[in-house]
Amino acid sequence: ACNLLDSLRDSSLYRSNQNSYLLYPDRRLPDFLSRNNISPHAVSGSPLLQDLLAQKNRQIICRDVRGGLHFNGQFRNSTDLRAELQRLPEQFRHAVEQEEDTLVKLFDELFDHRRFTGRSGTFFAYEGLGSIYWHMVSKLALAVVENFFRAVDEDETPETIERLRDHFQAVRAGIGAEKTPEEYGAFPSDPYSHTPENSGVKQPGMTGQVKEDLLSRFAEIGAHVNDGTLRFRFELFDTDELLTEARDFTYYNVAGE
Repeated sequence: ACNLLDSLRDSSLYRSNQNSYLLYPDRRLPDFLSRNNISPHAVSGSPLLQDLLAQKNRQIICRDVRGGLHFNGQFRNSTDLRAELQRLPEQFRHAVEQEEDTLVKLFDELFDHRRFTGRSGTFFAYEGLGSIYWHMVSKLALAVVENFFRAVDEDETPETIERLRDHFQAVRAGIGAEKTPEEYGAFPSDPYSHTPENSGVKQPGMTGQVKEDLLSRFAEIGAHVNDGTLRFRFELFDTDELLTEARDFTYYNVAGE
């Protein structure tokens, strides 16, 4: 776990300006005209595609005004491609039987739909490319907490335990509650969905992040439930949080008094 967390800190997932982590490495998407381009080499190896082009049949493949070759733009997936292959005129039936699987493989390699991860891999906000998804960061913090106490319970070396403590504090330091309003882009105590690449936090609301933060905080301050028994253990607790002198605590009850 320590080595993984070390590598995570040194990876492209780490955003130094927010002292936190992306869900996926940022990447630059190909532009629109770079998509759905079938290579001439692939077409030259397919008698069916060559015949369709020669007869100006655009059910499967078409040629643009610049000579570029593309699959029918109405295809949403390889199932659509298979269905349209079966609808080709009878004169292409034998070629379809010979090449259907090859063309589907070409389509899948070109679009690579299986690697599609939704907005995280295509949007530029809304938990998308370059964004920090705060719920996942809080899940990471909780996972580090769990590994810390597992290391303590299994009598790991003091060095390992201390490294896990340092990693937890580092992950927590990147979460909103530890930041200034300027760094966070909003009130630091308020939960938000994500932080895009070029702005402060966006999409306020009671996100799932709150659950993980509560679980982490309970464990951090020492409140643990095991087999129905409440136990207190303070291996992770930072004693610098304790007051060194008496202070007044003002609070309101449910009646607002």
